[in-house]
Amino acid sequence: STEVHGRTLERFYRHVKNIKNTIMLAQVLDNDAIIGVFASQAWRQSNQVYGDGECFLFRLNPDAQCWKWKPDHMTGRSLDDHEDDESSLEENHKRSLLEQFMVGRETFISMGGNDGGGSGFRLNEDLTRGESSTAHGFHNDPLPMISNFDVGIIEVY
Repeated sequence: STEVHGRTLERFYRHVKNIKNTIMLAQVLDNDAIIGVFASQAWRQSNQVYGDGECFLFRLNPDAQCWKWKPDHMTGRSLDDHEDDESSLEENHKRSLLEQFMVGRETFISMGGNDGGGSGFRLNEDLTRGESSTAHGFHNDPLPMISNFDVGIIEVY
């Protein structure tokens, strides 16, 4: 909890580094929404993207909803099946966005990604600001029904 352990990503990583399958809840101060993520692997600071298709995004309040990962718009073709290099690059870019399950950096954590650089769920380094937009693979609405928001208490289970 941010009330007990403070508001830094450094402390967050230290407390969850060996815990697989976590649920994170975040209070949105702007509209009293409660949003969260299920992480299939332990959160950690890394230059690599990690996690898998078991990750999901959710909103508890208002209008409880869950967005599980489902890449329904992928064709299943290999990159070698494309007729030109431009479409191969575009397909490779979409595939890498679909595989942005969990991102843990020094300055933020996030889950899901999109072409505009947004995330399905993202928190800044001091866990006070968040961002949420539609992410490829999750096909979610912005979790708190607004794109940018102030964060209150965060709990991790």
